[in-house]
Amino acid sequence: MKVYVYILHRQFARFNVKRELEFAMERISHKREYTIQIIEKGKDPLEGDIIVISYDLLHKKLPELGKLEIDVLIIDEVSICKVPFGKAY
Repeated sequence: MKVYVYILHRQFARFNVKRELEFAMERISHKREYTIQIIEKGKDPLEGDIIVISYDLLHKKLPELGKLEIDVLIIDEVSICKVPFGKAY
């Protein structure tokens, strides 16, 4: 199964991202419904068609994400990856 993964920097923004994705998917995909899953804890299984995860949890889920067939990967604020230890400030 192909999945879409959205990685975001700020954990608190995850529900806003979910709302915006639902809004967008309603307009673009008339043929099928997508499940949007927000990863809130390291123990959460990866089950959605669209997975929203923060950088904080990414390192815990990398082995599982590596097993998925990721079709689209969106990395919010990718510049954070260049900063040592992921600290932007």
